Amino acid sequence: MTVTEFILLSFKHPSSSPSAAWADVTSSLKSVPGVTSLFTGPQLEDPSRHLLVINWASPEAFSAFASSESYTPWFASLKAIAATDPAPVFYKAPLVPDEQEKALRAPCTEVFVAYGVEPDFIGKTA
Repeated sequence: MTVTEFILLSFKHPSSSPSAAWADVTSSLKSVPGVTSLFTGPQLEDPSRHLLVINWASPEAFSAFASSESYTPWFASLKAIAATDPAPVFYKAPLVPDEQEKALRAPCTEVFVAYGVEPDFIGKTA
């Protein structure tokens, strides 16, 4: 089963285009074992907020990176550019790879998060 990680953040020093530091944060993830794809972009409603979406081959690949020696410097580089107010939000979800890849490659993608829903929630909405 694949895992999709979402990181929603604002930059400490917002600008009209992402900084070189943000490019370093995202490009360094591309070489991490288990990362199958990566997407990033601003929120339309609030362009100061950015979303980073990381698709992992498995929960084990995600956990291996989070416990690796390379995670600490990567996370430090993320913290160096992320504003603390509002604080970055991290969450992950098991998603159907082909379906979410199609959505994330679209020119505009809406991400909806529903907390505390019943296990058959998605089946009821399809």
